Amino acid sequence: MLHIARDAATPVLQVTPAADPADWIDISITPAGEHPQDEYFYPDDVGFLASESDVAMLFPGARDLEVWFESDAQETLRISPVEATTFTSAASGEGDAVLLYEGEHISARAVHRGDGDFYVDTFTPTASESPIIDFGRIDQRFSWEEGGPLVIRIESSDGPWTIEIEGESGAPVDVPSAAQTTDPAG
Repeated sequence: MLHIARDAATPVLQVTPAADPADWIDISITPAGEHPQDEYFYPDDVGFLASESDVAMLFPGARDLEVWFESDAQETLRISPVEATTFTSAASGEGDAVLLYEGEHISARAVHRGDGDFYVDTFTPTASESPIIDFGRIDQRFSWEEGGPLVIRIESSDGPWTIEIEGESGAPVDVPSAAQTTDPAG
């Protein structure tokens, strides 16, 4: 277990394996003082790491976290601040990107105009999902369970994409291409 104190200056941290894990690593969080083994208490499962490219997100901005790691092998993990582009209504770009949305809406539309792979992963303080795992031209809606903060990780091998938060207004944000940004996995 690792205790992470509340830190409003660092709204999101990422956890990545230092190398391909020998086995799986399950990551869950509890409020301070709770234990995942307690009767009638279920922790929030925030990530499952099985390869060096997998990422779990932690959100210490709102409360202290106790992060629980479970694995059948001894593993080394890296924890670092997320370098994300903050947006309020829409973001567009080409290549890989990490976006941070802090509003209250809970759905978005993803449009991909390329021929290659297009993956969208979402991370909230209590869950992670992969709502889009596809390729080629895509026009698809996706949602999450609670208002921000939300990290959206995009992996795109070809073509322009747009993410638009449904019901939100504001100026769209252009995201620099992946060649100009830092790899979100470290």
